[in-house]
Amino acid sequence: MKKLVSVLAALLLASGSLFAVSGSWIGVGTNTFGLAITRTKYDGSSSYDSTELVLFSPWKVQGAAYFGESGKFGIVGELGVDMPFSHTESSDLDYHVTNMVMDSGAMFSYKVFQKEKFGLDLNGGLHTYLCYSDTSSGSDKTFQIRSSGSAMFMYDLIEHVTLRAGVDMRILMGEWGDDDLEYKHAFEMLVPAFLVYRF
Repeated sequence: MKKLVSVLAALLLASGSLFAVSGSWIGVGTNTFGLAITRTKYDGSSSYDSTELVLFSPWKVQGAAYFGESGKFGIVGELGVDMPFSHTESSDLDYHVTNMVMDSGAMFSYKVFQKEKFGLDLNGGLHTYLCYSDTSSGSDKTFQIRSSGSAMFMYDLIEHVTLRAGVDMRILMGEWGDDDLEYKHAFEMLVPAFLVYRF
């Protein structure tokens, strides 16, 4: 075990000398506002449109590492979980609904500028959604891939603590899990906000 730890430490030191990390951070936050516009069509039925507005959902963890002496380019990773639950009972009715959405993503990031307390980065990549729904009549699982592009501002509040906020736009690339689904198109605009720790 000691040999394994020693080898891993040596590899980390070697990779650190080759790819110096600059401006890494980790933070927790939420979507303060979300707008989703969707068009869906199932086999044998006409298509229908839906618009959804959501506030403060879901909670997410996001982190980034920027490489090189200038720290202009990096990778941003994200993981979010949304778990609303409701349960209703009556003398002749027992009905429940459980919905869980896991959102994970990886994006390439470019720092447009970084001033004393203020910065802007542009990000582009992919997000995956794993959706689980369980009701009294049955359960359903779906998997989605969405492309993502965002512009995020960062403002230093105090040393090592930063506010990160901006606009994130996503387009549905594909959805799998419902055999009756003929097609689904979706556009999503989010306004995320994070409290970030720089290290």
